[in-house]
Amino acid sequence: MVKKQKKQKPLSPTLKRIGIFMLDDRMGDFILSMPTLEHLSTFFSGRADLYVASQHVSLAQQLPSFRQIIPYRHQTKKRKSFSQLLGYLKLFFSLPFKRYQAVIFISGRITESTLSILTLAPRRIALSWARRPKAYTQLIELAPNSSHVMQSLASILECIGKTPPIEPIRLTASAQAVNQLNVILKAHCIDENQKLAVIHPSAGLAHRCWPKERFSEVADALIDQGMKVCMIGAPGEKALIDEIRGFMRNPEESFFFAEPLTVLLALFQRADLLFSNESGPTHLAATTQIPIVTIFGPTDPESWSPMRKENLTMLSKKELCSCKDPRHCDKDWPCIKEITVDEALNALKEYT
Repeated sequence: MVKKQKKQKPLSPTLKRIGIFMLDDRMGDFILSMPTLEHLSTFFSGRADLYVASQHVSLAQQLPSFRQIIPYRHQTKKRKSFSQLLGYLKLFFSLPFKRYQAVIFISGRITESTLSILTLAPRRIALSWARRPKAYTQLIELAPNSSHVMQSLASILECIGKTPPIEPIRLTASAQAVNQLNVILKAHCIDENQKLAVIHPSAGLAHRCWPKERFSEVADALIDQGMKVCMIGAPGEKALIDEIRGFMRNPEESFFFAEPLTVLLALFQRADLLFSNESGPTHLAATTQIPIVTIFGPTDPESWSPMRKENLTMLSKKELCSCKDPRHCDKDWPCIKEITVDEALNALKEYT
């Protein structure tokens, strides 16, 4: 049990050397933290450094006034390459020389606890759920009524004298990203008048993925309504997308899209609707105005719903799920597999 700590005064906005760490490599978690990061960047007005997973730098650059954004390359290989190890050591040995007056850790990973100690900062702040809590000088309890992850993460704002609730963030693609997207769409013979549906059939974890052959049925139904279908995924997911397109009656009316996050954001601004599993791209789409129909499996919709209420339909049969660990289910995840194609199409009718 963590010993209850004496309440400390809020940080001053005049502090000159602040480090803020949000190293979670999951896109959804990072996007849900962005409203909190926006508040912190404005409060310290260009005097804070932000450390983020390298794949999220382009999203972090949308935030207004950090002094610098420093990428952290996650160590995903069992045997680290020399460049990975060099980057890791460079960060470790540089932190004490930053002379931060305070450091704030959003996600509280084990890695962050190590970095916290290395900063040697007199104020080292994290949420009460942080791993290795002794690495911090101040732990902040989650704010009451913070059932959604976005509001839970915002509890850290107590360190600057603010409390949730906070408003979701809205993002806008750059002109360069829009131009890149237009070139891609033109190559697929899609003009500005063509209706475009985006489908994201993966989610990183098997228990969050609706059966892939059902995505092909939905895609064909959307094509029958005169839409083109863009199937998004990471470059390594092309085989999955090809398999889904192989089930379709009209695969030539669809195409695979695996572009950087900046261009993906532009796609969500341009497209007419998104149909997806609950996933990082779904949370990114929620920062725009695109209508969303998203499928939830064992993930709790109350905690992980996209950051808006309008133009959003969440399909879930969580009441059928009794498993304690969402990774293991004796009934083979009825909470997601009992959602039918007809139910999905009925939900999509509202936006087509």
